[in-house]
Amino acid sequence: MGSVRTRVLGAVIGALCLAATAWGQEAPMTGDGLDVALNFAAIGHPSIKSQVAELKALGSDLKSAEYKRYPALTIQAQTMTNNQNQVVAVVQQPLWVGGRIDGGIEQADVGLRIGRAALLDVRRRVMEETSAAYATLRGALQRLKAAELNVGEHEKLKGLVSRRVEGGVASNADILLAESRLSQAIAQRIQLKGAVSRARSDLLALTQQPVAGNEPVPAHLLELPEPERMAEMIVKTSATVEQRILKVEDARITSRLAVASMMPALYAKVEQNVYVAERYGETPHETRFGVVLQGSVEGLGLSGWKKVKASDSRIDAARKEVAAAENDVRRQAEALVTDILSLRQVVRSYELLVTSTEETLASFLRQYDAGRKSWVDVLNAQREFSEARISLEQARSSLEEASLRLAARLGQLDSFTGGNE
Repeated sequence: MGSVRTRVLGAVIGALCLAATAWGQEAPMTGDGLDVALNFAAIGHPSIKSQVAELKALGSDLKSAEYKRYPALTIQAQTMTNNQNQVVAVVQQPLWVGGRIDGGIEQADVGLRIGRAALLDVRRRVMEETSAAYATLRGALQRLKAAELNVGEHEKLKGLVSRRVEGGVASNADILLAESRLSQAIAQRIQLKGAVSRARSDLLALTQQPVAGNEPVPAHLLELPEPERMAEMIVKTSATVEQRILKVEDARITSRLAVASMMPALYAKVEQNVYVAERYGETPHETRFGVVLQGSVEGLGLSGWKKVKASDSRIDAARKEVAAAENDVRRQAEALVTDILSLRQVVRSYELLVTSTEETLASFLRQYDAGRKSWVDVLNAQREFSEARISLEQARSSLEEASLRLAARLGQLDSFTGGNE
């Protein structure tokens, strides 16, 4: 009966090994390291490319607004009831338009600055998610490494008890128990290989190119200011808050333009007859110069004043959005700071736990050899030691992820965003 169980367990272990081999087949890597991952993301991420294109369009809008200072050329061709056909070229140079041109240029400039802030915001978000994904991958790899150590240690324990069975010191039940724990260790390793594969896929979606994730995160990227200062520093450097502040300025310009739209416009005007034909011959070309004052008021001016009131309301709304953005950024930053402080304590606790469980396992092995501890005690001590190592790597990974998220929001990863504006 014992031999049958041994063969069954052997078959299970073999199947698990084959599955582990399948999980281990990864695509070839094109680079490694957090800096490589961040550079890949800065160059290839679709949202960054889209925002860069939008920024170029906003730059063109600013140029278009500036060109409105130049004269306007109009060609008029008309046929009148007196059988006169006429083509007239008209050039108008704005002299005074109530601030509409300057206001339009100012608004386009603010729009460009909003676009730059939006691009910085997108880049920081991509850098944050990429660095977090890299930390997750690193953590999964470290947990997988701990699981592989656990498998190797269980194999050694199985060899130890097998020799004791051959010497008549242990029973076949001890071998079955060792094989059962070995199967559990292999199953855990397979699960962690799956976690590594998923983490690589998540990182690939951000970098657009495979990154191995074997290089540790550089220590200087994990250096953060004092916890008490971080939340306010992030609010001050937040690209999201900057966008909201600029939108307040944009709303103010819109309000001024609403007032300016009710003002008349003064132009210098030049007209040139290009072609004039009558039934009984042609008239000579004629050039006329003058000054034109024109304006229109819709709805007896009530429509324009309603636009002004609406613009003032939008200014108030934009100010409230600034306060809301500051509150959200501060709340998220404080949550990350709280996580970091607690994770630092968790890491220290698990480091002590790993040391104590390792010493306990060594002590139990010596006592097992002396006959004072059972085989189950040794295997339980091994399991506690393995779980402590894996939990430590999970805590370290979570700490790295939270630290990198804060670093990205503080602008400490801006040097990796590239120069693709």
